Amino acid sequence: MEFRNFLEQIAQYLDKNYYCKKHKIEHTGKNAYALDFYMALGDMGKAKKLVFKIIDKAKEKDGHLVFYPGIFNHYNKSNNVIDCGAIIDSLSRFLYRHKDIFDKEELEKIEGVLDRVVNTYLVDAAVKKPITNQRLWGLTGLASYYHYKKDSNLLPIIKESIEVSLKEMTDDGFFIYHPHTDQVKNFPGYGGLTTYYQSRCTAFIYYAIEKSGLDLGLYQNKLEQSILALLSMYKQEGYKDLNLECKKWYWLSDYEIASHTFDVYALSKSTNPLAKQILLRSLHQIKNHIKNGYLHSHAGSNHNYQCNLFWNAHLAWVTRVGDIEKLWSLNIDQEPIDFEIKLDKVVNISHNSYQVILNKFWQERNYTVGIYGNGLPKECNKKFYKFSLLKPNKNVLFSIRETLYHCKVALRTFHLGEFFARLIKLSKGIFVSIMPVYQLKYGKVDNFVWDNNKLRFSIIPATKYGRLLDNKNCKVEILFDNQAYKIKSE
Repeated sequence: MEFRNFLEQIAQYLDKNYYCKKHKIEHTGKNAYALDFYMALGDMGKAKKLVFKIIDKAKEKDGHLVFYPGIFNHYNKSNNVIDCGAIIDSLSRFLYRHKDIFDKEELEKIEGVLDRVVNTYLVDAAVKKPITNQRLWGLTGLASYYHYKKDSNLLPIIKESIEVSLKEMTDDGFFIYHPHTDQVKNFPGYGGLTTYYQSRCTAFIYYAIEKSGLDLGLYQNKLEQSILALLSMYKQEGYKDLNLECKKWYWLSDYEIASHTFDVYALSKSTNPLAKQILLRSLHQIKNHIKNGYLHSHAGSNHNYQCNLFWNAHLAWVTRVGDIEKLWSLNIDQEPIDFEIKLDKVVNISHNSYQVILNKFWQERNYTVGIYGNGLPKECNKKFYKFSLLKPNKNVLFSIRETLYHCKVALRTFHLGEFFARLIKLSKGIFVSIMPVYQLKYGKVDNFVWDNNKLRFSIIPATKYGRLLDNKNCKVEILFDNQAYKIKSE
């Protein structure tokens, strides 16, 4: 597929699906990204029409000007800071290049709305929003608006948003999905690693630095560490290991390509040689999953939570990569990629015919949220039985409430496959939770200790949903070489 053909297909899909069939609503924050495709294709007529449609969605809330539907309608599956960030970003980018297509009165109207959204809402939300990726989405709007208007009052706010977000990053470079679950009394399992949101945090910070003209050197080391964390999540095939995703209910598929658009943008900024290899694999997966004119999150039936409109609108970030047409045309090397990433929380080692991705992130978990497995190879797994009556997970009501809501969303538009898949998954989870089976693959891993190519650690066996087996600690040793790995356990 030629790059221009890609642009035309996605633009056409966004045109035809302005009204989301799955959620029965106009996702204004996602529709705004169509402007990137119209700019690339030179279609100023459609772009101008879309700008006015978006501006007409501005709505007052608690003294702020935001955009409908935002958080006004929960079927939007977004919120005000995400929508406002994406819209202000997209409109500011477009005006920076093409404001001359509007007359004076039109431009004053558009700029008036942008100014009020930025100064009554985003200046606060882009710093104080507790969920990192959402806060940084707001930041993209601030930075892009600054690039357009050069309002120097925004620079300190942009810097603060970046610095607050980087402080939340772990020493390993991981952006926790919700770093403040304790403060907002959310389920602790949301305070975990996230394959889906990791790269957009990095991408948004790179983008904000570029648009606001800040010194990249001040942040480069931390951003490169976040790139290494992203790379540690990748499989040789060119997609990430969903075993590392704490927001389990988002994905009923075995893998997802939907977040690759942000991976590609973030990886394009890195100086890490491995980043270029994974960028090409990631981009290759995007191309392979564009079928019937739009991007699919994975191969097979779609029972995942979000909609195709979200995933395809986000492809605008692929178009923002500097040399994307050249990268798009490159053929990938089919040889296996060697990973040798040794972080505190995650280890990713691969040579030729094998790959091992281990993690020692331990957290509270339930049937819909949390990191379950530690990635231990199946031949090393052991089962232990403690014959005592186990009660259902203490967070069962939380999971039931979440699942019933997700089922309601699916049933609303007759997505019966997703409806039954979620009910069956929850039922299986509750059944498994009362079984007295403790396994190493679900266990709590202590510190990774390296001796050249030999890795040692110990594991306390656990049930799938986090009950630990008392007085049992198994030692594991893995020797990695170029052809295979050898495991010893006791």
